[in-house]
Amino acid sequence: MRTPRRPTRSAVLTGAAVAIGLVAYTAAVYVAVVMLISAIVPVAPRAQLGLTCVAAALVAFTLEPMSRRLRSWLSLAGPDWMLPLTTTAAGSDDLGGRMEQLTRLLADTFGRGATARVQAAVGADLTATWQWPPTGLRPEPAAVTVLRPLVRAERRLGELTVSLDEGRELSPVELRLLDDAADHATLIIEGARMDQTLQQLVADGDARNAELQRSRARILTTMEDERRRLERDIHDGAQQHLVALAVNLRLLRVLVTRDPARARSTVGTIRAALLNAVETLERLSVGLYPSELAEAGPAAALRLAADASPIPVIVHADVRRRLPTAVERTAYFSCLEALQNAIKHADAQRIVVTLTQTDGVLAFEVADDGRGFDPTVTPPGSGRTNLADRVSGAGGQLTVSSAPGRGTTVSGWIPAAGVHTLSAAS
Repeated sequence: MRTPRRPTRSAVLTGAAVAIGLVAYTAAVYVAVVMLISAIVPVAPRAQLGLTCVAAALVAFTLEPMSRRLRSWLSLAGPDWMLPLTTTAAGSDDLGGRMEQLTRLLADTFGRGATARVQAAVGADLTATWQWPPTGLRPEPAAVTVLRPLVRAERRLGELTVSLDEGRELSPVELRLLDDAADHATLIIEGARMDQTLQQLVADGDARNAELQRSRARILTTMEDERRRLERDIHDGAQQHLVALAVNLRLLRVLVTRDPARARSTVGTIRAALLNAVETLERLSVGLYPSELAEAGPAAALRLAADASPIPVIVHADVRRRLPTAVERTAYFSCLEALQNAIKHADAQRIVVTLTQTDGVLAFEVADDGRGFDPTVTPPGSGRTNLADRVSGAGGQLTVSSAPGRGTTVSGWIPAAGVHTLSAAS
């Protein structure tokens, strides 16, 4: 429950001044109606009583308007005048409610016939207007308009206008209150804009976090699928050669003591089984992590992959420093996957791979002269998705540009912190 706010010193002084003014007004009406008329025209006691009743009735009908007018003229501080707006709107997140209350407070303060209007930009291309009294409720159009621009940090946010009846002028106190109201409206609008910007940043952050979670899930799924594929290939390929090698070795151990001649003939079979097992393991390990990548960097490993390509592949590299292992590995496998996708699907005659290191960033590009595609029509496949996940997981960004008949270019960059010179690495 909200604790009632104690009246300020200026509010107490204003109330006292209004009370004194009302007493003076009542006395002036009595003097004007009763005393002056009795002095000019002799009246009977009963008639004098009637004049007193007339003066009392006149005071009763005009006391409330006079009280509002006195409060308008005798207000001593803008913050006290805007106290209802501050206490009511402090807990509200509704921009429209705040501005409506501000315009209504202005119109009530400046008296009958006044119209307060605020027009402000609440978005990049959106402008809102608040007015009190609402359109159509004012009996006749105003003749005088007082305008105050709403400016914050040299940026115009909107304007505040007060429309008055013809002949009505604002006192210095009212002009000061209008300036205070303009400042208050500026703060409200700027706060709403900042809140809108913050909400958009939070929404973008949530979207990026959700995409990161999905990307990590896809990476884990791909890693698990690759692990199972490698396990299956080893089981179906290399394991049979290793089992045969183990059987022949046990047989050789028996024949060495019992039949040396047959044992010598078994050696050839064991050598063949061993070579088959080594060849199978080498075939399975191709592309897992080539030794050239660890020894000479991604450019050398990509040139090795280019030599094995069925179509011409040209590798341009401007990388004079060794990079962290994670950066080189990401760049190599990203280019390798883009290269394999181009070989499989692009129907290209030539592929150009470019690696460039500048300002702590390793940039790569794989461009082919194939048939291309329309990215707005063709949804991303597993290859493009894996590429984007791999690069974003290293803190970089991937871009795929293509057009029918104009080939495809896969480009990206990866932050390359902690580099060291190639000579030092070697």
